[in-house]
Amino acid sequence: MELGFTFGFWHPFGTHAGEPRDAILARKRREIEANGWTLWSFQHRRTLDMWRGLLPSSSVVFALCSDSPTAQDAKAPRRQACFYRTNATQPWEAIPPKISVPHPVAGSDGLGSAFVVEEIVMVEGLHGRFAAGVSWFSTATNEWRNDPVPTRGEYLLRAPGPVPLRRVYAGLRLHFPFVVEVQCSIG
Repeated sequence: MELGFTFGFWHPFGTHAGEPRDAILARKRREIEANGWTLWSFQHRRTLDMWRGLLPSSSVVFALCSDSPTAQDAKAPRRQACFYRTNATQPWEAIPPKISVPHPVAGSDGLGSAFVVEEIVMVEGLHGRFAAGVSWFSTATNEWRNDPVPTRGEYLLRAPGPVPLRRVYAGLRLHFPFVVEVQCSIG
């Protein structure tokens, strides 16, 4: 099975907010069935606007969830995200009641980031390996890189490229605007 995308994200995937990964996938599938889409949180990133600027709105974009069963869960206390926005200039909108976003919050601002997911695709047909190589975007240097993708954090990917990926557990087909900011409370 080929996911067939030009752009995507690398996303470390293991237990999150105390919930095992298969339970997360099952819950997120139910949310997509009930709502048509869901939010999948990750650490707050100030690069969301930059990433969105690199992604054509008509792109097929996937987040590739790593096959990392021993990944460490965040130690920060988790709270329920209640709001999301597409960029820093937009007002906060309430997360639909059929979507649950438990998110570890390290800072007092209660912020996180999230993928906007419309479908979850398991990658058994690839035996856990994405078929094509990629390049990844470094926000530190503002350039596409052709060395191995770092193991921690989310990274914007472009295919094809020369870098083979580590094992992939699931693919998240994203919906425009692809990534949003979430907040556990408005201060």
